[in-house]
Amino acid sequence: MPPEQLQNPRDVDTRSDIWSLGATLYELLCGRPAFEAGIYEDLRWLGLGWDGLVRRQSEHFDLYDAAIARLDALGLIYPCFATRREIAEAVAASDNPNAARVDGGTGPSAPSAAPAGGDA
Repeated sequence: MPPEQLQNPRDVDTRSDIWSLGATLYELLCGRPAFEAGIYEDLRWLGLGWDGLVRRQSEHFDLYDAAIARLDALGLIYPCFATRREIAEAVAASDNPNAARVDGGTGPSAPSAAPAGGDA
């Protein structure tokens, strides 16, 4: 994602297209996404590690499509018009023991470290 889009999504212009083109060309030429090595270095600096190969979410869209198809076949897909804030407030106000996870992952089942083989 181009830096200016992160700073202000309404301030996107042709610079975003140029940045995206550069990032795409980098990946085509180098065989890996731009900044990937820096991300791994930052994770190691933070003390986070992983076993095996890194699993990239963007390489598994077919699995997501299959999961959505299974949920749809079971009638478990429905529209939601609530905002993220409304959902977080509803969970926090409930008696759900994991409600604290909405505010930073401090609930009982929150992971203490990054899962092995997690997505990058």
